[in-house]
Amino acid sequence: MDIAQCVDAVLNCNADGASGLMKKYASTLSINIDLAHAEMSMVKMSTGGVSLANLKTAALTGFYPNFTKLLKLALSLPVGTATCERSFSAMSRVRNWMRTTMAQQRLSSLSLLYIDSDITKKIQPEDIVDQFDAKAPRRMLLH
Repeated sequence: MDIAQCVDAVLNCNADGASGLMKKYASTLSINIDLAHAEMSMVKMSTGGVSLANLKTAALTGFYPNFTKLLKLALSLPVGTATCERSFSAMSRVRNWMRTTMAQQRLSSLSLLYIDSDITKKIQPEDIVDQFDAKAPRRMLLH
C-alpha cells in the first residue's frame, strides 16, 4: 500500500509523499533526492497543473532528469502482485512438458499471445495468411 501511495504522490508531483520511493530507489537509479524534490516543484509550477500529458511533456524535455527517472519508476512498478502471478501461471501453461526445449524468444512470444488473449481473439487467421502471401514469394522456380 505504501508503494501505491508513493506512486500516486509522484504522479501528483507531491515530493513529500514520494520520499519513501526516492529513498528506496535513489542509489539504484542514481537519483539526487534534493534535486528530485526541486524538480517536482518546478514541474508542478511550470506545467500549470498536473496531468498525464503535462508530466509526459516535462519528462521529454530533458530538463528534469531526476524527476524523469522517478516518473519512469512510478509508471513501471507493479502496485500489486496479481499481474505478475497471473503471468507466471500463464507461462507454466504455455511451457508444459511437451515444450521444454523451447527457446526464450519463442516462449516470450507465446506467453505474450496467451496473456493478451483478449487482443489476439480479434485477429483473423485469414488476415495473417494474406499478409504472409503479400510478401515476396519464398519459392524458387526451377525450369
